[in-house]
Amino acid sequence: MLSSRSKSLRLAIAGAALVLAGGIGLAVAATSAHGAGTQTGEDLKFNQQSQIPLTATQFASHAQDCFPTIPRSEDGWHFVFPHGTFDTLTATFRVNEEEITPSTIFTHSDMHAFVGTPPGAVLVRVTATGTFPGEAEEFFNLSHTCPATETPTPTPTPTCTETPTEEPTTPTPTETEEPTTTPPTSPTETEEPTRPAVAAPPPSPVGTCFGVTG
Repeated sequence: MLSSRSKSLRLAIAGAALVLAGGIGLAVAATSAHGAGTQTGEDLKFNQQSQIPLTATQFASHAQDCFPTIPRSEDGWHFVFPHGTFDTLTATFRVNEEEITPSTIFTHSDMHAFVGTPPGAVLVRVTATGTFPGEAEEFFNLSHTCPATETPTPTPTPTCTETPTEEPTTPTPTETEEPTTTPPTSPTETEEPTRPAVAAPPPSPVGTCFGVTG
């Protein structure tokens, strides 16, 4: 027969084991719930990071058309986040030794992002944030590019032609007659001689500009 002291000790050990098991179960449940939760505004990783810098023509996968609002005179870039939705995507390109950041177009429940750039632009940096289930991978991809297939219309360069004008003829000064005098009845008055006409300055040449397209 066990003594009362032994029974009390066994009951205390059993109770502690139950409390410990319950605590472990709660911790596991909390971890599972956190893992299954939705992550929002998290930084995403770019799958093709090792390939940049690159141009649209250098990328391996091409398509004829990207998003309809990107004209064929531009390079199109199609990014995809397969396990969630984009919150933001910022792509930076180098064009003529300057960096530009074009606007991004999100479509198809924000799983797809499109960017249009001048032909030959070099992708130098791309970052994104997204919303996704806790167990999803945090990677987004450059699905394909759409290299430009049309030449942009050049901006007209104005050229000017100068229309010559005839030199105006200088009028011959009018000779004036000697003033005549009348017998004075009061203090002598004489007429002022007529002044010769002064020629007007020649008009400025007239220029005409025409727009010439290449």
